[in-house]
Amino acid sequence: MLKLNYFTDKMHCNTFLFAILLISDLSSSVNYVPFMDESGIQSCMPDKKFNRADLSNFMILTKDSQLFANGTIKILHHIQAPLQVRFTTKRRILGKWVDGDFKRVMPNFCITMRSPVESFYQATKELDKCPFEKGQEFHFDMIPVTKKDIDTTSSLLGEWKLKVAIHYTMLGDMGDCFISNWEVFEE
Repeated sequence: MLKLNYFTDKMHCNTFLFAILLISDLSSSVNYVPFMDESGIQSCMPDKKFNRADLSNFMILTKDSQLFANGTIKILHHIQAPLQVRFTTKRRILGKWVDGDFKRVMPNFCITMRSPVESFYQATKELDKCPFEKGQEFHFDMIPVTKKDIDTTSSLLGEWKLKVAIHYTMLGDMGDCFISNWEVFEE
């Protein structure tokens, strides 16, 4: 079992964290801040269960205009490479959910996470093994997941849904799907 906290900062893990950075890195003014809904991260699989990674005890918290990882992620089953991660957003406009502006596909997350140009590199540079093994647990105690204050513009104000679909095989079968609700407020 791996224990992480703000002071030891030995190892950070969670593909869902990196989707959060899409919201926090695409902006220009410090007056607007995203907050994750208290319902947390939910499975969006048809059976509503976490298949390979349990994020039910994990949250992204906003404090002092920064995002922090808090809680536990447990790997339920061995995850095979390549690990493709797809991020998409939806946004509520005039009471209807429409496709959001932010989308990204990482064909092989295990390679992408090692790139120093990625905004989430500080959170993954210590990982020595990817993909992840059954039984691994990652504990987060207010670990910063952004390098600086969160910068967003007024055009991002409102309600958002962030979806992360993880595909574990070359065939593209979706092995996990996570969704979280966010709101961008004026600070």
